[in-house]
Amino acid sequence: MKNRLRHILIVSLVLLGFNLSAQDIISLTEFRNSDSTKEIVEFDRMVFDNLPTTYLEKEKLIEKGESPERIVTDIYSWKQLNQVDDPNAIKVIILRIHDESDLNQKIDLKLLSRFPSIERVFISGDFSICNGQPKDCEVDKISRILNGSGSVEIIYNFQTIN
Repeated sequence: MKNRLRHILIVSLVLLGFNLSAQDIISLTEFRNSDSTKEIVEFDRMVFDNLPTTYLEKEKLIEKGESPERIVTDIYSWKQLNQVDDPNAIKVIILRIHDESDLNQKIDLKLLSRFPSIERVFISGDFSICNGQPKDCEVDKISRILNGSGSVEIIYNFQTIN
């Protein structure tokens, strides 16, 4: 019994040490239902408007426009965040998850320390990750891909687009 409790405690401490807590991960719907209208408008502008953007896709860096304020990347190119020329201007990183197998990968949140102005990471995918399962299933699956910790807010949106 003592060994079992010790193992549970060790596993819990490891999980807490390497992942963000659930309070740092919020769905797009919950974020939009908050009282912070100014933050919602700014987030929507940063994520959905046509802005200068740095793209990291297939591990290649492509800048479109002058002085990008955001990065759009996939999970396999996350490690190339250190290639971004002007990390001071970046406020949002958009992480696109292409299929459910991407949720088995890890991203190192320590790389975000290079971006002093970053406010949020937006994780999105065009598929449902928890069909009919409890709401905390989504937060659990998102937290599994996050390695390390950080002070940025993680906002996610996974939905099937018909």
